[in-house]
This record gives sequence, structure tokens and C-alpha cells, in this order.
Amino acid sequence: MPPKIHIAIFASGTGGNAAAIIAAAQYPDCRYKVSAIISNNANAGVLNLAKDHLIPAQVITKASFADCTELLLYLQKSNIGLIVLAGFLWKIPPALIQAFKNRILNIHPALLPKYGGKGMYGRHVHEAVLENKETESGITIHLADEIYDHGKVLFQAKCAIAENETPDTLATKIHALEHQYYWQEINKIAMNMHPQKLEFIRNSFSVLAANLLPDQKGSWGKMNAQQMIEHVSEIFKVSAGLLHYPLETPAEHLPKYKEVAERYANEKKQGARHHQWQHQFLLVRVQARR
Repeated sequence: MPPKIHIAIFASGTGGNAAAIIAAAQYPDCRYKVSAIISNNANAGVLNLAKDHLIPAQVITKASFADCTELLLYLQKSNIGLIVLAGFLWKIPPALIQAFKNRILNIHPALLPKYGGKGMYGRHVHEAVLENKETESGITIHLADEIYDHGKVLFQAKCAIAENETPDTLATKIHALEHQYYWQEINKIAMNMHPQKLEFIRNSFSVLAANLLPDQKGSWGKMNAQQMIEHVSEIFKVSAGLLHYPLETPAEHLPKYKEVAERYANEKKQGARHHQWQHQFLLVRVQARR
């Protein structure tokens, strides 16, 4: 049986959804492993959950999250192939969206596109649903992008609203749906990710990075711009169709990397500092783990 896909759970609160996801990881047919928990709240209950299950955890600050460089390095070292948002209240920065584009899942306690957007979370959602006298509510599992509660919808489940419904009773119904279905959608995606190809891509980008980035002695690698373009092209030939929700084709990716390669070659001749290329290719390598 192939190895499981490593996932990182991002959460801000008690970790109810995280607990259900972790518990389901023990099922024989589950194809993911929870390998990291990230929180923006040092007092979040989800951190106790991580401790209880011996899962590595990180607490992030707004500054470090906005910059994302350290977080991306941590996710890469943890072999993370999929990010799962489980009650995480901060907006995802563009660098993380780029690195894990279409590989970040979110769950929302309403039937999007209704009752979504900034400030619409938890009890706020349920109160709005009841104030508008809706007859049903539910959950939405979707791919996350740069906009709150936006992105491709993957799954929805509904529940009826009783005449005497309260925000608390509705929340209980919604939590039951979340705990039943979220792990299943995560597992579906994990089953369609091929670890052998991910390993090939990661190793290929390691070779690429070793030739492009300076070693500890400050020496540059010998791969020229054209060789890098050909190398990247081959990598994306392998990664095309890798996932159930493919992004772009190699042909669509290649111009971007060609531009990066040409800029690299030009600035290298001019003696430009290398730190900007470390950031560029960190994103490239992490993105290859989609």
C-alpha cells in the first residue's frame, strides 16, 4: 500500500473538526496522516489536542504568517501535501495560496454562497441564518483562495431547520455534519494524490535548487537557464494530471519559470544577491508538492 499523504491542520479554536479528522486518520482505509497543526492562538484548545496525539504544532504570529517564508519551510520539511483549514480565522496570504494552490481545503458552516465572507463564522453564521428565517442550512467544503469563503465548491450537505431552532441547536446539527463529512472529502483528495510522483517531483526540485542556489561556501551551481527550463518542463510533464483537481498544464507553467530562469541568469551575471532566488525557488519547490 502506498504511503499516506501528509496534511497540516490550521485551526484557531478548540479543535472540534481537528479531533474528528485526527480520529478518522486511524481508519484502515484512510489515506492521510495529520503531520502538523498550525494555530494563530497560543491558548487554542487544538494545541492540547496536538500534544495528546504527539502531533508537531506551531504557533504563528501575524507578521510571520504574512511573510510566510518560515512557515513554507516548515511545511516543506514536514512533507505536507495538503492544508486543511478547520476553524482557522485568518485570511490566507497570497504566498501560501500560490505555494499550495488548489491544495488548501476549507469548511464553512453554511450553504455557500449564502452567509459567507469576512466575519461570518461560528455563531454569527447561525444567527444570520435564523434571522432570515431559512428553512435549511448546512456545510460547504471548498478549495480556499485569496477571498474569504470563495473557491471551488467540492461538497455540500444540508440539514432542516426546526420552527423552534436556536443558534445553539443549529450549531449542534452543523457540527455533526462537519465531523461526518470533512474527513471523507480530505480522504478523497488524498486517495487521488500519488506519493511516488510527489517524491519524484520533490527530488527533482531538490536537484534544481542545488544547482541554482548557492551552497554553504557561496558557490553557484552549473545549471544554466536553458537547462533549468528543460528540467522544469520535464517535471511538469510528470506532474500533469497528478491530482484529482489539476491546476495548470506544463505549457501554462513553463513561461513563468522561463522568465524566472532568464532573470536569474541575467542577475547572476550582474552579481545580484541570491536571497531573492532562495524565496523564488522555495515557492517553486513547495508548489510542486501539490
